[in-house]
Amino acid sequence: MTQAYTPDASSVWDGRKPPLILALSGGGFRGYFTALVLAHLEERLGSPCHKIFNLIAGTSIGGIIAIGLAFGIPAKRIADVIATSGPAIFPPLRFKTLRRTVGPPYSSKPIEDAVRQLLPPAIVDGPLTQALQNIMVITASPSTARMEAFSSWNNQNSISVRDAALATSAAPTYFPAHRARVQQSEIDLIDGGIAANAPDAVAIHCAIKELSFPVEKISLLSVGTCSPVEGGAASRRPYRSGLGGALRNLGGRGIVNLMMAIQEERGISDASDLLGPDRYLRLDKPASRYQSDILELDDASPRSRLTLGELAKAASDDHAAKQSHGVWQLLRARAQSLKPSGSASS
Repeated sequence: MTQAYTPDASSVWDGRKPPLILALSGGGFRGYFTALVLAHLEERLGSPCHKIFNLIAGTSIGGIIAIGLAFGIPAKRIADVIATSGPAIFPPLRFKTLRRTVGPPYSSKPIEDAVRQLLPPAIVDGPLTQALQNIMVITASPSTARMEAFSSWNNQNSISVRDAALATSAAPTYFPAHRARVQQSEIDLIDGGIAANAPDAVAIHCAIKELSFPVEKISLLSVGTCSPVEGGAASRRPYRSGLGGALRNLGGRGIVNLMMAIQEERGISDASDLLGPDRYLRLDKPASRYQSDILELDDASPRSRLTLGELAKAASDDHAAKQSHGVWQLLRARAQSLKPSGSASS
């Protein structure tokens, strides 16, 4: 029997409690880290994310995770699907750099299969407006050179769950652009990481302008994907000019990784400056030089899963140690308010 999805009144911002936003960065298979961190968070709080947060925003794999959370799927379940689907989404390929010269090496079909493992067909093929909680996913339009933020509350720019998931994760040089139906038109869309790999600042802007969240009361938890300290396209050799140098040092995917890393840093910085240190918390565990060689966006190997699991555990322990932080205190208070009266504090 298909589950009926209706907005959850317990998670809708009531104008009194400080609104909480969850922002999830993009990062390919490294989103497994994000899902594991959120699974630890849900376990600690004893409540699902869609009941804790008043808006869940995501880009790329962060957008797919956001969709799952906004429809009430436990983060642990999302992590399991990412782990099992990863090898099909990113199968081992020979001559990947050469393949990119003639087109994206991967198919988006396994991504759709993974989304359908998470949600019933009626939900996947239905509108994003069915979500239990406010959700926003970031994509970009090559034809208009504009970022597109699709949300569950904007009926004038509605999109299906399937199209939102495939569009936000269509990373250039990895996957083909996704043609989506938006209202009565069809447009090509690509990974939102081109515009806002960390959707933090965009989420705040939309929350203020479209959901009437007061900026002075907003708090935001941001979760990353273990981007390397040096950025998305670190190299042991100096970058060279010209096509030959670009292919040698950056390559097609390296250029995309670098663009996403720059966008991510800007989104984090703008959001942090806007909310201040007590209402903005970034949860991430930057990869070391050795780990970043393992954690490619398209590496879904057992070694990558193990490394991401270790980093997620370390990041979650770091988060638990920051219980005096304002965002963490709000998370605990929100979770406690959802428990039946008389329950023990988390």
